[in-house]
Amino acid sequence: MNPLLKLQDPQTLDFQYIFNLLQRYKDKTKFFDLRDNISYESFHLPISLHIGQDPNSPLIIDLHQLTKEKELSRLRRYCLIIGFIEEYEPLAQSLIDLLTKLKCKEIHILPNVNIFLDRYRFLREPRIQNKDLPNEIIPGFLYLGSQQHAHNRDIIEILGITHVLNATRAAANPFSGLKYCRVHVDDHESEKISIYFQKAYDFIDNALERNIHGKKTILLIHCAKGVSRSVTLVMMYLMRAVGFSLSEAFIFIQKQREIIGPNAGFIKELEDFERNNHEFDVKQGRRASLS
Repeated sequence: MNPLLKLQDPQTLDFQYIFNLLQRYKDKTKFFDLRDNISYESFHLPISLHIGQDPNSPLIIDLHQLTKEKELSRLRRYCLIIGFIEEYEPLAQSLIDLLTKLKCKEIHILPNVNIFLDRYRFLREPRIQNKDLPNEIIPGFLYLGSQQHAHNRDIIEILGITHVLNATRAAANPFSGLKYCRVHVDDHESEKISIYFQKAYDFIDNALERNIHGKKTILLIHCAKGVSRSVTLVMMYLMRAVGFSLSEAFIFIQKQREIIGPNAGFIKELEDFERNNHEFDVKQGRRASLS
């Protein structure tokens, strides 16, 4: 299946958003898991707070004991995620009502939590517990992150990264066996990142084609911090491959990775790219492909 088609599937995008929330908040997350004991013991996230009571019973829960918070008002500081399966939906709604009464504002629901946990099975890997992970942008295919992510062997192996687009001049491409592409650009407004648009696009698209034809290809795009250069390239790709406007691409990526901020010069180049109907500068592209 073409990974780009997953961008049209609401459930897949909901799952991706929850995954990226977990990366955004890390130890500021409370993940309530509403399933029976057998399902929970079979597989769950290490950070889970299990509520395994009879789904047909009224909600009776000691939030102090469950959350380890002496003052329940402290829950307002957390991102609260409520994962449940179908038969626990009424119980989940009771929990939502309870947390709302406590004036907790950031509450997210995760129906079909079994499917989510199966899809993001790697979240249970001990090697990445408490580690910051790159953000997923195209479900099951494209991650956006930093140099630190790209240089962490555990992250590379557990996510199954096969291709890396390195948008820095100097950061190493340290691991053998991966397919690398480098875009030689600094994060300055005077830099012309657009001369590398075609080179970057072709690298991403070739990885995508291999994925469509049954190869397990997963791509990481990074710069130093995953804020400007790499984000610009991901925006460019979504604009040309998916048909997003510049604004739509920015909003979509920011929802998945809130810290993004391409510099003003790069935004100007993306505006020109949009104005020119996503056409590449062929002369500059040929020159860049040699670098």
